[in-house]
Amino acid sequence: MRRGALTRAFIRRGFPPYRIGPQNMKLVVDEHDVFWKTVRDLKRVLDPKGIIAPGRYNLD
Repeated sequence: MRRGALTRAFIRRGFPPYRIGPQNMKLVVDEHDVFWKTVRDLKRVLDPKGIIAPGRYNLD
């Protein structure tokens, strides 16, 4: 099974993951979604050096 195939199948059926590893982050983060743009902006303000959870749950 391809990496992330099961996660993609669950998302398509309306079951987004509660937690996800960094290798599958691109499956849940949508660069065109206002929510994820807001998350990115908040993370830049609250964590300007990118120390907290780098590469997770954001667009950067």
